[in-house]
Amino acid sequence: MQANAIHSLKWLLRASKSEYCRLSLALLFTLLKVITGLIAPIMIYLIVEGMVTGSLTLPEAINWLVVCVVAMVVRYLLLFGAVLLSHAAAFALAADLKVEVSRKLLFLPMTFFSQAHSADLRRVMDEDIGKIELFISHHLNDVFTAVITPILTAFVLFYFSWPLAIIALLPLPVALLTQAIMFRGYSGKVKNYQKALVDMNVQASELIQGVSVLRMLSRSGTGLKKLNNSINNYVKVVDDWTRQASKPFAFFKVALDFSFILLLPVAAYLTIEGGINLAEFVVLMMLGLTLMEPFYNLLMFSGLLNHIFEGVQRIEQVQLAEELTFGTKKWPRQTPAIQLDNVSYQFPERDIPALNKVSLSIEAGEKIAIVGASGSGKSTLIQLMAGFNPPLSGQVKYNDCHLFDYDSDDLYQHIGCVMQSNYLFNQSIRDNITMGLTVADKDIWEALERAEARQFVSEKEGGLDFLLSGQHTRLSGGEQQRITIARALIKPANVYFFDEATRFFDPITERNILNNLFEALTEKTMVYVTHRLESAAFADRIVVMELGDVVATGTHEWLQQHCDVYQELQALSHSSGLQNKSTHKGAPHA
Repeated sequence: MQANAIHSLKWLLRASKSEYCRLSLALLFTLLKVITGLIAPIMIYLIVEGMVTGSLTLPEAINWLVVCVVAMVVRYLLLFGAVLLSHAAAFALAADLKVEVSRKLLFLPMTFFSQAHSADLRRVMDEDIGKIELFISHHLNDVFTAVITPILTAFVLFYFSWPLAIIALLPLPVALLTQAIMFRGYSGKVKNYQKALVDMNVQASELIQGVSVLRMLSRSGTGLKKLNNSINNYVKVVDDWTRQASKPFAFFKVALDFSFILLLPVAAYLTIEGGINLAEFVVLMMLGLTLMEPFYNLLMFSGLLNHIFEGVQRIEQVQLAEELTFGTKKWPRQTPAIQLDNVSYQFPERDIPALNKVSLSIEAGEKIAIVGASGSGKSTLIQLMAGFNPPLSGQVKYNDCHLFDYDSDDLYQHIGCVMQSNYLFNQSIRDNITMGLTVADKDIWEALERAEARQFVSEKEGGLDFLLSGQHTRLSGGEQQRITIARALIKPANVYFFDEATRFFDPITERNILNNLFEALTEKTMVYVTHRLESAAFADRIVVMELGDVVATGTHEWLQQHCDVYQELQALSHSSGLQNKSTHKGAPHA
């Protein structure tokens, strides 16, 4: 067994530690089931022997039959008990693993999710943990049965006739040799198979997500080339592996079946010559017929185990991922000031820093707009201030206390955040807004009013109880953003971050929502990213970013006079017909 397999097996044993009692009882019941399964052939042996010798009486025959029937009933009761216990243990273990992985994902930095494809994470949660549950609930008892049955059967065979027992076991070395040949290079083949499978799933997922783009730009079908190549590669990997394993597998199966072919003529000859009696011949044939079959089951289970071990490695990668660490400090009751001291950040897959020694002070209750060209680091700065990623160097402080010194639940409860990508769950509008909080409908409608969403929600069938699931209940991008803005406003937060949260809105709707936010968050800190300078102009201060640096901060009027980058952005806005007509300071009233 390879080192990775041993390591994965140890992980499985540690993970199932809480279920040792139920699993041990399940295996004990399985052992007793195998033992009781051997009682029937022995009873048949006693009956046949009595018939041959003429010593069998009717009461004895009835007794042996009763013992045989009772043994069969007990065997099935033990099987039922073993299956019941193993299923209970498997379901509990799968639930524990899913909860553990889910909690782990909640505390991982956002960079982890940018590196890990969503299809891989879904595979861990559904397929990999599901395979562990399937193995423990169904196959653990089967594997134990496949191991223990040949051993006990061989003991019985040796008891009746050791020469015939040896003959019955002669094909076993040949079977093991062909199995070793079949599994030669197995680790590399599994990796190639898993890589081809993941690549095909990823390409299929990207095709589904980008079907509109492919329809517009790849009418000739060239856009399907990557998916087609991944499918062809998967077929080639599976075909090559199947061809290489087919001959050894055939020899393996023939070797196992050859045991009975050897045993039958030799046992018949010994019976004729008087070496064994007819009763011994019958029991030897009954046991010899099933002696090697468990080894075939073990081969099938070994392939399943290797797939499970591969899944264990993926689960462990999530478990070992470095998570965000938090302290126990309570969040301040009053709106805190924010301080960034020489904060730098670089994404793992990139060579150029996303943020380069950024220093910034934000007073409590201040309204800050962040502007800059695409890729200047605006969203990254928001993510660091919101605690989604830890800085590579420097510190993010709230009231002179390091961000991650605060209690995690307290921190995220008091920070409201709306990012560029919005996700709504397959639940009602009410549940999507409250997210488990107990909130009066009046407050929900008020939040929807401020997010300019009250009208379209009230028009939905059921209003707040309208379910956001299914093909015909999807919302537009702008409607989704309004729901997520209302979700943020419901939180008892005192610091809010909006990363292009109004990018789907027309200028009038954006102005109305900003006006509502300014009014609702009067005493709270609000930092928002926007590409419209006319929307940024109403902030207390504007932060101008370029290539990961904060090049200037100030009011709209001051930046117009003193910041070259801001002047360039304004010139681009003018040339695009988006010039800012507002020259006054204050909330964006119409």
